[in-house]
Amino acid sequence: MATEGLYAAASGLTAQQARMDAIASDMANLQTPAYRRERLSFQEVMDAGGRAAGVATTWTGLSVVDGELQQSDNPLAVGIRGDGFFQVQLGPGRIGLTRAGDFQIDARGSLVTGSGLRVVPPITVPAGTKPTDVQIGPDGSVEVAGKKIGQITLVRVPNPGALDELDGGVLVPTTGSGRPSVVTRSQLVQGSLEGSDVDMGESLVGLIDAQRSFQLSSKALQTQDQLLQIANELKQ
Repeated sequence: MATEGLYAAASGLTAQQARMDAIASDMANLQTPAYRRERLSFQEVMDAGGRAAGVATTWTGLSVVDGELQQSDNPLAVGIRGDGFFQVQLGPGRIGLTRAGDFQIDARGSLVTGSGLRVVPPITVPAGTKPTDVQIGPDGSVEVAGKKIGQITLVRVPNPGALDELDGGVLVPTTGSGRPSVVTRSQLVQGSLEGSDVDMGESLVGLIDAQRSFQLSSKALQTQDQLLQIANELKQ
């Protein structure tokens, strides 16, 4: 029984550590455009006899709550009002998804994200075009001097919470998320950028609760360890 209690306390310690790590990551990305919070769930683990034997942590995906649109100093910034993601080129045949429309024009005249990923379908502005010369309509049409030069196409997936997140906040479809399809009803807002969906107050409350739970699990682990030592001494 002492050994089972030791395992149960250790699992609680591990679960609360995972919770604190997730909340800390969320808080660190408070200012990251279009950042989505991580979601964790905790499930009770039963032993062969049907008794509680600890807790298991499961990553259940990303938040599906959109951040609020915020005014941006970047004339090429674009926020999404409604459903959908921008498409970006990750490599040959690899497309990533993001709602962070902090666009720029690179040295080749291509429209790219803040991290340099090219927008898909590709959009190239004429040589000498300034960011302030580019007009992006609510429907995604991109114009320079009244002439259309490209179209920003939004896509959606059936289950966005199951998208896999890469470094830099870029998402990729998974079997659980489903395949991307074109979105037609959402609107783009030039000069705006979607903020993070992290609520600092809520995160702080969650972090304090997780820290207290971690301390309780640590004390429980110490107690179970002492009981195990006593049990071993009695056997000798």
